[in-house]
Amino acid sequence: MCIDKAGYAILSFADDRHLSVAHALRQLDNGDTHGGGVNGSYVSPILGKGFQGYFVGVLLSSSEEDGPRVMLVDHPGSKMKATIFSIDTGEVCSATPWVDIPACPDHHELQAMAVELNGSVYYLVENWRYIASIDTATMGIAVIELPQCVSPQSGSLDVGETKDGATCLVYTDGLDVGVLMHTRDDAADGIQKLVLDRVVSMDAELQRVLPAGQFDVLQVFAVRDGYVYLLASSATLQDPPGDRYWVLSLCLATMKLESCFREYGCAAIPYIMPWPLVLYLSTN
Repeated sequence: MCIDKAGYAILSFADDRHLSVAHALRQLDNGDTHGGGVNGSYVSPILGKGFQGYFVGVLLSSSEEDGPRVMLVDHPGSKMKATIFSIDTGEVCSATPWVDIPACPDHHELQAMAVELNGSVYYLVENWRYIASIDTATMGIAVIELPQCVSPQSGSLDVGETKDGATCLVYTDGLDVGVLMHTRDDAADGIQKLVLDRVVSMDAELQRVLPAGQFDVLQVFAVRDGYVYLLASSATLQDPPGDRYWVLSLCLATMKLESCFREYGCAAIPYIMPWPLVLYLSTN
């Protein structure tokens, strides 16, 4: 599941190979002709039914002119295509042609991912050897080869942005956290690269913030607004999940762990929501 700042969530239906978008707080309008969700909550028309290969969706920043939109990436084998759909109507807004993705002999069945940052969608290919940058305005695609330090054996990774809005890729390798910055060489026809910026061990930080210090595995599950959200666990402890998983936030500016809480075996998705209206002080 993917949730954006406006509260839309992508629902994936693997059996029928399509996606829909839901919004728990948006109610169906009188003019809506498609089915709703629980208690009349909004569910979009079926989007992109009949994908050819592995498919992933990412919610795009919306404007009054464009309305809510979602990009769906279809990746069968050594080619890919990106299509933008209107969430309200299900119609195609724009699409790329099919683009070749270099084949990788040591292919691994890994989870692909896509995220929108600074007007582009970054799609990580399942083999973790390439990342595609898709310009949402021009629908141009650039395929970027990942450095050798990033591999399926690294552990985990995600694409996000620093506090000043620069696009970065953060990965883990054991207790080390590595940061790569996205660069564009305008003098060389705009060639895009991911350049290693730093690798920092989190061993001392984990001992500082966690009890017992018996954690030897770090996983990145999100990078948002200058913070990396990590899942700390142990590869050796056999305790119940609630005793061996912690969610941590790491500040990219200082590379210090700032907050943590236990994770009780459920999937965690960082989501910044508006301050609840019920908590505002009454002025009456």
